[in-house]
Amino acid sequence: MRLFPCILPLVLVSAQPVATQLRAQQVDRHWRFGPEAGITGGGTWMEGRSAPTVTSGSAPFIGFGASRRVVQYVTAGVVVRYHSMKLSLAENDDKWSGGSVNEGMFLGALAYDRMRAGSTRIAFDVLAGVSARSGGGRIVPFFESSNTATMEAGISAHKPVAGSTDHRILFVFARYSLTRAGASTPDTEAVDGTVKRVVAGVGFTL
Repeated sequence: MRLFPCILPLVLVSAQPVATQLRAQQVDRHWRFGPEAGITGGGTWMEGRSAPTVTSGSAPFIGFGASRRVVQYVTAGVVVRYHSMKLSLAENDDKWSGGSVNEGMFLGALAYDRMRAGSTRIAFDVLAGVSARSGGGRIVPFFESSNTATMEAGISAHKPVAGSTDHRILFVFARYSLTRAGASTPDTEAVDGTVKRVVAGVGFTL
């Protein structure tokens, strides 16, 4: 029985590092907010035998996001984004301007960021939501379908700003985007489907 007074201090001392590690591993579940900006690459919206090929050029975008860590390596959030893209139409050897289309996106986002490079977190991102478009006049597919599904997948890098009093984190990302083009008219024999684009940008969160 005399051993217990000697063993108890040893147990308490050995438990202190474990408690310290557990506190360090606690998940910070505060919401973080911040803007983003970048470039959305061009894509083909419509092509077919009896209709012009409709493409969009690269366009700058602005956006705003909110995110929150849900478990140790997983962050969930939402992103709202807007850009205006120029349209081009081509048929046979002719090519002409199709005006512009405004596109807004509302995306839910998940990021897995277990990888580290020093103080930088490397994340694998998946986003999915709705693409809402306006403009384009009578150009197929814009006048028929203004809201379609969209998704993105890619990587991002997140780095805390040294000495920042507001815990600011800078990030850059590059993703591959897939957006449904919508339905085509029966008499055009146009082939529509998925618009493939590349999205790249920068931003920060607070």
